[in-house]
Amino acid sequence: TQQRALTDGLQVVVSEVAVASRCVCHGHGTACAWDAATRTYACVCDHNTTGAACERCLPLFNDAPW
Repeated sequence: TQQRALTDGLQVVVSEVAVASRCVCHGHGTACAWDAATRTYACVCDHNTTGAACERCLPLFNDAPW
């Protein structure tokens, strides 16, 4: 077809891809915040947790039910 003839030999180059996603906070965070030190997004943790993905308990809160 005519459209096929126009795209034959056409080359496309992608130089940058940006992926938007939300943080994975394991149910212990409700927002993501930009961390300028690590140049990444990190969870704003709740429920006495810490870490970029709220993956660790704060001191004195290990294995404590909430």
